[in-house]
Amino acid sequence: MIIRNDNDLIGDFIGTIPAMQALGADVIIRESMVHLFNMTGLKRAYINEDLSFDLHAAFELASRENLHMIQANFAYADLPVPQDIPKPILKINPCHAPVFDFLLAPFSRSLPPEQKWDKWQELVDAMPGKQFALLGDPAIDPVDFIKAPNITPQFGHSMDYVCNLLKNSKHGLISVVTGISHLAHALGVTNYLFFNQGRWGQNPDAVLFDKHIPDIEVEEVVFRLCQQ
Repeated sequence: MIIRNDNDLIGDFIGTIPAMQALGADVIIRESMVHLFNMTGLKRAYINEDLSFDLHAAFELASRENLHMIQANFAYADLPVPQDIPKPILKINPCHAPVFDFLLAPFSRSLPPEQKWDKWQELVDAMPGKQFALLGDPAIDPVDFIKAPNITPQFGHSMDYVCNLLKNSKHGLISVVTGISHLAHALGVTNYLFFNQGRWGQNPDAVLFDKHIPDIEVEEVVFRLCQQ
């Protein structure tokens, strides 16, 4: 069996990995996903497919059935929908990556304004004794988004490096719903998640900030971080 997977965003692609691994098929992918795909243990294909993942169809199915993205892709592929959301199985090559207290992933290419948070600078300023790493894409995200002596931008690194960075973090990832948050779920890394959408992007083991995101105050976030 040959699968076509045209998803070219990290989170959307991660949401299909457990279904692809359950099918055990060869996969046609986009070049932008090569490094992530190489962690899955699956074989790349280059010929016509028998099944093509459809992001919009899976999202509509998830909305109707109240499913997480991983469950929706199982259903779309005509596989039994797992009750417990499986994590993708990823083979990570160890590499040297620094240790930070928290990683921050504030950027997203697809979220509307009401699903973003605008107090990242204040959060870092409120916790001067903690070391933060800022994750982003140097092609589209501002490397100086946060300016403070306890913030270190980590832009433009390999997928293996980012995975090791996540696994090395002392307390985990603070993020909006984005590719890095789905990667944290796959790796079993604690994710403090700003979340006010359907179940599609709700990582099941995340620590949720699930009120209207623009209204969340820094003091609330610091309090929750210090409770964990």
